[in-house]
Amino acid sequence: MIRTFPGSTVVVHRPVTFHGYKNRCRAHEGAGNDNRSLLPGALGAAATSPRIRYVAAVPSQTFAHTSTAPAPSGEVWAALDEPATWESIGGVDRVFDPLVDSDGRLRGFSFDTVAAGKKYVGTATPHAREEGRLMSWRIQNSEIRGFTTVALASGGASTTITVTLEVESAGLLSGMFFPVIAAAIGSGLPRAVDGFAASFAPT
Repeated sequence: MIRTFPGSTVVVHRPVTFHGYKNRCRAHEGAGNDNRSLLPGALGAAATSPRIRYVAAVPSQTFAHTSTAPAPSGEVWAALDEPATWESIGGVDRVFDPLVDSDGRLRGFSFDTVAAGKKYVGTATPHAREEGRLMSWRIQNSEIRGFTTVALASGGASTTITVTLEVESAGLLSGMFFPVIAAAIGSGLPRAVDGFAASFAPT
């Protein structure tokens, strides 16, 4: 008797006949071949097919916001190499232990993020850098990982700034807290980006 469950599918194949298969195997082996290729239809394919593994989906979310700074792109780009700038962009509350190379380029930093009343310590390492146009960090802490990317588009005397945060759950249990953490990060992004852009206004 075949037992089925709601939503399941049962596929019944016609019986496979092995008439003459033994003799064909002997001849096939003599030529140094694999006998699985002689199996009829689905049996031959099943003998060589890998097992299917199912991986649970990892919670993830992407946030983005665009603002315009009243300054040329060169000025805005120079600010991105200042560690303190990343405290104003979103997803980061405090930067410490920055790594700056001999040319003054920021190469990484550690940071604190406060979400739902709890502080998380993480690191930012280089992901992508296109001089004058794009700077992206790979970010990670105990609960989330992802990317923070700032893209600049020159408008002459002004610069369009687009900040994108891509985050996903990082641990076995972190998925339980991910919605709260992601919501806290995403809700503060527009205000942070607008504030960063406005900081270039003449005083």
